[in-house]
Amino acid sequence: EDKILLRAFIIAVVLSLAREVCGSIPVLNFAGEIFSMSSEGSGLILTPNQQAMALGVVQVLGAMLASYPVEKAGRKPLFIATALVSGLSMCALASWFVAREYQVFAPAWIPVVTLCLCIFCDALGLQPVSVIVTGEIFSFKYRGSVMAITMSAASVAGFLQTLFFKPLVNVVGGPHVAFFFFGAVCLVTTIYVVIWVPETKQRYLEEIYEDLKTKKEKEMDRKEAMAIEEGKMVKMKKYFYFFDEGSKINQIICAVLVNLPVFAYGASIGWMSPMSLLLQSKDSPRDVPLTDYEVSWMASVPYLVCIQADYLMAILSDKLGRKFTLFFTSATSFLAWTIKLSSMEVWAFILARALFGITMAGAYVTCPLYTKEISSANVRGTLGTLVILFHTTGNLFLYIIGDILSYRTILWICLMLPTLHLILFIMMPESPSYLIKKGKTDEAIRAMAWLRCRQEDDPQVISEVNQIKKEQMKDEENNGFILKSILQDKILLRAFIIAMVLSLAREVCGSIPVLNFAGEIFYMASEGSGIVLTPNQQAMALGAVQVLGASLASYPVEKAGRKALFIATALVSGLSMCALASWFVAREYQVFTPAWIPLVTLCLCIFCDALGLQPVSVIVTGEIFSFKYRGSVMAITMSAASVAAFLQTLFFKPLVNAVGGPQVAFYFFGAVCLVTTIYVGIWVPETKQRILEEIYEDLKTKKEKKMDREKALAIEEGKTVA
Repeated sequence: EDKILLRAFIIAVVLSLAREVCGSIPVLNFAGEIFSMSSEGSGLILTPNQQAMALGVVQVLGAMLASYPVEKAGRKPLFIATALVSGLSMCALASWFVAREYQVFAPAWIPVVTLCLCIFCDALGLQPVSVIVTGEIFSFKYRGSVMAITMSAASVAGFLQTLFFKPLVNVVGGPHVAFFFFGAVCLVTTIYVVIWVPETKQRYLEEIYEDLKTKKEKEMDRKEAMAIEEGKMVKMKKYFYFFDEGSKINQIICAVLVNLPVFAYGASIGWMSPMSLLLQSKDSPRDVPLTDYEVSWMASVPYLVCIQADYLMAILSDKLGRKFTLFFTSATSFLAWTIKLSSMEVWAFILARALFGITMAGAYVTCPLYTKEISSANVRGTLGTLVILFHTTGNLFLYIIGDILSYRTILWICLMLPTLHLILFIMMPESPSYLIKKGKTDEAIRAMAWLRCRQEDDPQVISEVNQIKKEQMKDEENNGFILKSILQDKILLRAFIIAMVLSLAREVCGSIPVLNFAGEIFYMASEGSGIVLTPNQQAMALGAVQVLGASLASYPVEKAGRKALFIATALVSGLSMCALASWFVAREYQVFTPAWIPLVTLCLCIFCDALGLQPVSVIVTGEIFSFKYRGSVMAITMSAASVAAFLQTLFFKPLVNAVGGPQVAFYFFGAVCLVTTIYVGIWVPETKQRILEEIYEDLKTKKEKKMDREKALAIEEGKTVA
């Protein structure tokens, strides 16, 4: 939110990444091998290991000398000089390898000299200056966090270099491409430091930050100072910059970034369909194909773990904040994909899938919470549907790449998804509701002003903050155990039952087993049918339809309303499931049925699930509870839904094998959808663009409304009310 701090942060990140990507990491890790490549046929007396020792001595020498120039010459000149020399040394070394490849004479001492120069410059300037400057351009409040973030980014860069350096050398036949890249990084960073980085030696933060301002900002500061002196009113901070005042763009950006973990979770679910077929086939990348029992546990274990993880996410969200919990969610996803890359044992698959249970909990507890709390009333439904859109897009993404890419390539791509979120979401604010709960009202106003693209003193910003305060003050009147409070309050209990029914219907409509075992279901349906599409291609069509439904959801959820959309989609989904079950029964009795029915009915079911059942259940659960109850109710309903999903994925394949087909399961899913349609039609109120008081008024019985009117009349007449 602060331009000056953002520029300082970019400087810290650039210097930290340059420090890691100057080439020193692979050089120090693979020094012996690099010198071995350069020594072939050179006649050098020193062995590769002895040359590597010389490299270490030079590095220590550079580090010992660093304290003098860093204080005498200053941080900026020292970094420029060492980055320039390091870049030129790397380019010279790369050119030496190219010359040797084309059998052009090049002195044998060049590799050891250039690498020693590079390592000396790294120890003398690049390493110490990047650390010193990062510490000097931030105050105590930010210093530790920025150090951690920049070190994390640098560690990612170091990891990628050490992982891919040797494979790259083997592919291109030498290290010249890598060394040219390292040289280019050093030279580009030199230019960046000259233009953008201020000198920090023996200067206060105010002086450094003054150098980070543009001419326009300095001029504005002068005018502002003059205005204050003249007693004029100075406007509050403006957060919308080049966007129109009142624009929704910041809310959209925030909602998109917050749903990246949902995309990663969707990818983990979609991974099962193509990969279970591959891992059970004779072409399995494992030595021994997986059994049905092992695949069933792989598919179901995330839902089992999610039961406990839902409560963990609710606690973390309330105690440590929505933003921290979202980072934790992506960290578990990153670890899960890393485990899959590291091992192909059954225990590794199940452990990784168990970690996805935590990712699932974050995706369906914390992401909807955060989205609801940053959204204004008129876009709350639209942004709420992004949870399902990103989930379904993640599914489709894996269906597609699962059909065209290799097993390990898919895992590497999936690993980048949580990494992307961990980097990008740093810039987003904490939820205003959480900030107010923690007593950080000023920070909440700043976050709200940024989200609404308005100034801090804007009436709408103040009004929304006051509304959140009012809700939380009302919650504080009841300090009992949350679940006990819900059970004791008739209105809250009715709202809780609605949330539970919608969440269970969302999971038991049949979409979970269909998406996890799409390839196998279509394989059963395709036997002897003459359909041109393979089971995986039909599963991809299913994923495309799901994304289409999720993409369209934002329009009807705001125009038609939550209730009407849920009723329509649950009805169509139920009829589709019953039609599909009847198709399997007819085929069992050898009655002619069109071969396209499974594909069409499943596409209809998944389309309706993504269009209405999924988004409406999540949105309504967030809208019918205040901040105090929202996280806990999300956790409880998600846990119940996870139990249902776990049981479905664990027993779907055994049930299909036991009864000779999936018809019993599909009849059950259809019945659930049709019964839920009736329930929603009778009991669920419309929540679109309504405040809690209005929704709770609809949840009251006629008798309760009559009592409220009588109570209000009694108060007006000055009577004592029992």
